[in-house]
Amino acid sequence: HRVSRLSVTVRLLCFISMSGTEKQLLAAEKLHTHTFMVHPSICLEMIYEDEPFVDRFSRVAGHGFDTVEFWTWPDKDLEAIEARIQEHDLSISSMSAIRETGTPPEELDTALTDPNTKAEAVTDIERSIEVAARFDCSSLMVSVGPTQQHCTHQEMYDSVVSGLREVAPVAEAAGV
Repeated sequence: HRVSRLSVTVRLLCFISMSGTEKQLLAAEKLHTHTFMVHPSICLEMIYEDEPFVDRFSRVAGHGFDTVEFWTWPDKDLEAIEARIQEHDLSISSMSAIRETGTPPEELDTALTDPNTKAEAVTDIERSIEVAARFDCSSLMVSVGPTQQHCTHQEMYDSVVSGLREVAPVAEAAGV
C-alpha cells in the first residue's frame, strides 16, 4: 500500500520526538517496513552511547537494519569497523569529512571558509574520501567551517568553492 506524505511526516515526527535508543529503533523499524522512498540509515553516534562504537554495528544489525552512518573517523578503529560491516552485511550511507574529532563545525580550526587553512582542509577531505572509498561509502558530509572574522563573505565563499573544486576530481575518481 502507499503511504501518504502526511503519514510519513507524522511517523518521522514521532521518531524524532521519542526518547531512548530502543524506542527510536522501534520507530525506525516501523518506518522500514513500509514501501516508499525513505531508506533508514541509523546514525551510530547517537545510539548505544554507553557501548563501544564497534559493538553498535551488531546491535543495529540485530534490529534488521542494513545501513548505518557515523561522523568522524580518526577516532575509530577502521579495521574493526570493516570487520563488522562484513560480518553483518551492512553498508555505510554517509560519514563526515571532518577530522577534528569532538569539534562542532562552527569551531573548526581547519576550515574551507578560511583561505589560510583551506589547503589543510582539502587534505583532510581527501583523506576522508580515501576512508569513505574503503567502506564503499558514496556520501561524505563536508562541514565548510565557521564564519571567519578576518575575511569578507566573498573571500570565504571563494575559498569554499575553490576547495571543493580541488577535491571534486578525487571524490569522483573514488566514487564518493
